[in-house]
Amino acid sequence: MESLHVPGDRYRLIVTRRNASEILLSQDGPGWTLPSVVVRPRQRVAEQLVSEVSGKWGLETYCLFVPNLRTSVQNGNGTKCAVMESIRHSERAPAGNCWKPPAAAADCSDPVEAAAIRESLDELHSYVRGERPGPFTKPAWLKDLFQWVEEQVIPLGLRTTGKFRQLNASPTFSLLRLETNDGALWFKATGEPNSHELTVSLLLARLFPSHVPRFSESIPHGMAGYRLKHRAQRSTKHQIVSPGSESRENSLSSKLRPSARAANCWKGSAKTCDFPGL
Repeated sequence: MESLHVPGDRYRLIVTRRNASEILLSQDGPGWTLPSVVVRPRQRVAEQLVSEVSGKWGLETYCLFVPNLRTSVQNGNGTKCAVMESIRHSERAPAGNCWKPPAAAADCSDPVEAAAIRESLDELHSYVRGERPGPFTKPAWLKDLFQWVEEQVIPLGLRTTGKFRQLNASPTFSLLRLETNDGALWFKATGEPNSHELTVSLLLARLFPSHVPRFSESIPHGMAGYRLKHRAQRSTKHQIVSPGSESRENSLSSKLRPSARAANCWKGSAKTCDFPGL
């Protein structure tokens, strides 16, 4: 009988903490290796990575990016890499694991893993230095996001609980579900190559106002293309408009460019339509 098992992709995980000054290593016999997990094909990679790390090691993390490694590194044992960050920076390493400085970690690893560590962290530092666009690759960006979200939703009588679910991860776009005291916020950043989605969503809101939550805009510093959507049990809708932003969707839409930075927050009812990808 033919096996129904569907092989997945194995990812080496470069789990960082303390501003990428330490990475996690797992014990492998007498030596150390990068932790790794297998993700199922045709499903969200970031969500699976976060879930696997939580289930196997009890660490709360989020994915920063999948690095663009050289072919020779990518092909080592057919394994890909992902750079992640631990949310708590002072927890002890899980049993059978340890936190090490990147240089020491590379020295402990085999040549392929050592190259993956160096290349991945070089790419991370290039984002931090601003040499590449990537607001969602920088250490501690999730903490900054929660602070910004709190400022946006206080007028709605909401507060975040600190719990979240990451669905997509990329240097320039992101998708997360943030829990609040009253329902959930959906955070979506629409940077390249998905920046057109913001204009499309604004147009839909203008053309079908009875089916789509109202939009508003604010400009967070240092972040790109934010949108927030809130679904609660109450049927009221509230709009947040930051100082200097346009209140009419058609006026705002005419001024948006692909690189525009915008944030939107909705508080909607169960009648709200969800569009694929939002």
